[in-house]
Amino acid sequence: KTLTLPEGLKTIGNNAFNGSGLTEFVLPKSVEVIMLGVFQNCANLATFTIPADSRLNTINNDAFANSGITAIKLPASLKTLGNGAFLNCAKLEKIEFAEPTELLKVGSQAFGYCTAATIYIPNKVTLNSTVVFNGWTAEQTIYVIGRTEIDIVEDWYGTFTDLLDTTWQTGCNAKIVWNYTMP
Repeated sequence: KTLTLPEGLKTIGNNAFNGSGLTEFVLPKSVEVIMLGVFQNCANLATFTIPADSRLNTINNDAFANSGITAIKLPASLKTLGNGAFLNCAKLEKIEFAEPTELLKVGSQAFGYCTAATIYIPNKVTLNSTVVFNGWTAEQTIYVIGRTEIDIVEDWYGTFTDLLDTTWQTGCNAKIVWNYTMP
C-alpha cells in the first residue's frame, strides 16, 4: 500500500507500479523522470506527494492514467508532461503548478476526462497540444493566471502556426476564467 524509494534514484521505469495496490506515494526529490505507465491503473492511489525541491522534469505518457489520485501539485522543475499523463483520473479534483514553473510542453489528453478537476494554469505553462482537456464538463473550471485569451493565442501558438488557436480546448466544455489572479 505504501512504498519508500531511496533518495538518489533518478528514474522510475516503465509500468513499475502499473495496477498495483499502492494507496500513497512520496516521490524522492532526486527522481527526474517518471516513465510510461508507472502508476497507471493504480485505482487506490489517492495521495501522491512531490517534494517542493523536487528535480522531476519529465512525466511520460499515461504515467497516472486511470489512477485514483485526488490532487497533484506539479513541481517548478517539470518540463514535459506526456500524452495522457493524467487521462481518466476521475477522482482528481485539484491540479496546481508550483511557481515559478519551467513547464514547456503539455501533451495531448494530458488531463483528458478528469471530470472532477479544477486547474490553475500559471503564466509560463504552454498548452500547445491538442485536446489537453478533452471530456471536461461545464461544471469544471480552468483558471488561466495572468493571461488573456489574446495572450494565449500569441504565446502558445507563435511557433505552431499549423494549429488552430483553440486546439488545446477541443472537446472541453469547462468554464475558462481568463486573467485570473490567485487570492
